[in-house]
Amino acid sequence: MIALLLRKKVDVVMRLHQGRKASACRQTWKKLPLRETWDKALWDELPGEIVVRIVRFRIDVPGFRTDHVVLATTLLDAQAYPGEQIAALWARRWSVELFFRDIKISLGLDLLRCLSPELVEKEVWLHAIDSGQVT
Repeated sequence: MIALLLRKKVDVVMRLHQGRKASACRQTWKKLPLRETWDKALWDELPGEIVVRIVRFRIDVPGFRTDHVVLATTLLDAQAYPGEQIAALWARRWSVELFFRDIKISLGLDLLRCLSPELVEKEVWLHAIDSGQVT
């Protein structure tokens, strides 16, 4: 997924998957074997490897357990993008996720039962009509 975003010139800041070991500040990740769900032509266009930077930080909130966060980013220049700013960016993004959750709970949309995007959209519309928000 990171390689697909890099193709579109989009940088990435994401939590490192627990299955990956973060032993260095920079890592080169090699392309994995083709999965059945991917189109072979698209897979062949992706680079054989990508370089990511690993950023570690600690979250200390009184009353909560300390959390160690490891992020992977394509923002490789540590001077232009210091680790503290990467951590702050991730924290802001996480706050947005929490706000979306609060909005969905307030609107009663925290549990959508449909599985396909088309049916989820219909379910949201039905909820809006039922609550009188759409006439």
